Amino acid sequence: MEEIKKIIREVVNENYKIDLIFESYKKELISEGQLVDKLKSLISKIRSSSEAGNVFNKILNNIKLLPKRRKVEIIVLFFTLTTSFTSFYDFQDKIPQDLKPEIESELNINSTANERIRDISPELIGFIGNEEGSVKEKGQPVLKPYKLGDDKVTVGYGHAKPIEKGDNLDDIRYVEALAYLKEDVEDARDGLNRILDAWEKKGIKTDINQNKYNAMVSMIFNMGIGNFRMSKFIQLVKKNKMGEASNEILNTALTYGDSSEDRNGLKNRRAKEKKMFDGNLGV
Repeated sequence: MEEIKKIIREVVNENYKIDLIFESYKKELISEGQLVDKLKSLISKIRSSSEAGNVFNKILNNIKLLPKRRKVEIIVLFFTLTTSFTSFYDFQDKIPQDLKPEIESELNINSTANERIRDISPELIGFIGNEEGSVKEKGQPVLKPYKLGDDKVTVGYGHAKPIEKGDNLDDIRYVEALAYLKEDVEDARDGLNRILDAWEKKGIKTDINQNKYNAMVSMIFNMGIGNFRMSKFIQLVKKNKMGEASNEILNTALTYGDSSEDRNGLKNRRAKEKKMFDGNLGV
């Protein structure tokens, strides 16, 4: 109960600050430039998508009397500073139509919105290899097969295969590990493409650029296409709620592994995939 009260107080406080800033401007106590600077300081302190939504609504209610160029500047500033929590598409229905073209241009929306991506960046294979290979020797494959306890063995870069009768489980060569890695990345890519193609046929449009595509392939490689399809994350992507989807990556498929070390490894990986999804990881 105390936590809920604290959240309510924070929201009321932020809304009050926004009203106060705009009231100061209306009374000509601060200039347009100072108004933007104060809003920048306030927006940069946002730490959740719900908080971002409240602030955005409050800003829209107060910018009506500003010149068009200032309206565009403030809205672009909002999305730029809250990229980890929001997406333009989360709020596009609320943005005045006369401002949309300039905002989309400033945010470079048009250059990626209609882009049909169906393959990974070459660098993603290196990222996955580093995450899926040897724990002790980052980037190197595990050449000696080890049992998973489900009638399968893992070898190379997280490549799982069933144990056939008569298998002697010999070590594999480095070149075989790379071949398995390429094959498994392609399987993950093809699984994602089936989802995206099905959406396309139904007329479902999403803002998926190369960074988001790469992150999703990495997640599928790790958690499997079945678990990926059932995740809350992919449902948010389907609804084009990219800000919420980005945050949900941190909660997706963290229960694999028998040890706390395994779970911590997954948490670290999801944090990297979130950065990749947001375009803040160089892949």
